[in-house]
Amino acid sequence: MKGFLCVVMVFVSLGACSSSHSSGSKTGSVESKTSEQSTKSLEGRPAVSPDNSQNAAKDWKLTGEWRVKRAETEMFVFKFYGAEASVRYPAKDNEEISGQIALFSTNGFAITPNDGRRHIFRYVVEDDQVFIGRGESHFIEDSAKFSFKVTSKHAVHFDGNTCTLKNGDKFLQTIECTYDREAEPPVLTYDSPIPAMPGPKRSRKLYLVGKTLISETLYGYKASKVE
Repeated sequence: MKGFLCVVMVFVSLGACSSSHSSGSKTGSVESKTSEQSTKSLEGRPAVSPDNSQNAAKDWKLTGEWRVKRAETEMFVFKFYGAEASVRYPAKDNEEISGQIALFSTNGFAITPNDGRRHIFRYVVEDDQVFIGRGESHFIEDSAKFSFKVTSKHAVHFDGNTCTLKNGDKFLQTIECTYDREAEPPVLTYDSPIPAMPGPKRSRKLYLVGKTLISETLYGYKASKVE
């Protein structure tokens, strides 16, 4: 009888091990798939590598080492090499991360190290002027009349004199704004519209560099290439 019980316990143990291995494999597969999907999509847009032939990679002009300053303070040091990149933070005890680089839209990229935490940045290249850092930018065709997104659904439209907030083609409200064409560079100052919040809005600035409207934050991050 004791021998029979031992045999039964051995089979039960083997079955548990097999089940645990199968469950672990499935969990690992799901996590791997989730991570892959996350890498392929940044902010809802397809992501590609700089060495990929898709449209987002065709406009990529950043290779080698770039140092980014805000005023006289060095903020970032980037190194771009093929499908990988690194960023060092001089202001954070020279903390440095490196990993795969993915581009999204026409002005954003993310560096993802092994821990999976994405470091997301924006960039603008207008002739010999390069900006890399946090903030936002909007490419426009016409500097006299233009529009730009402020949320996934809302956009500010400037008709040459006044600014309005729209949801698609639906007019929502008029926005206080001024456009100084004589400034160097030209600057649009407007009240940031947050439709869900009534009352005074926060004043924001967008600088026009070439054909790109650059937020005040990103405009402060000026980059130079290390030769």
